[in-house]
Amino acid sequence: MDSKPARNDMIRRGSSLLKTALKTCLTNKHQQKRSDYLELFVFEKHLVRLNQEKSNLNRRVQQIDEEMMVLEGTISRLKSTIDLEQEHRKAVLQGEKPSLAVTPMKTMTMGY
Repeated sequence: MDSKPARNDMIRRGSSLLKTALKTCLTNKHQQKRSDYLELFVFEKHLVRLNQEKSNLNRRVQQIDEEMMVLEGTISRLKSTIDLEQEHRKAVLQGEKPSLAVTPMKTMTMGY
């Protein structure tokens, strides 16, 4: 068997017996290549992921703001209750008649 392939096989595979350099057309230099399309695809996917992450973070920030408002309201109510309880204790210690509107402070456990 012949170790050299036939000329048609060589041309079909992309090699030739000619030793000259390939000449390219000027318009071929400006055509996009597959790697450009792949890079564009990767960047678009990354942009979509970043936009999704941004919307998720914005939603989480809104949830945190709502939780903070609820906690601030709870804290202000507890502080006012503590202040009333302290006034009640002072009145009892001084022998004055305590206000009937004041009730003893209830303890509340908070779990997360």
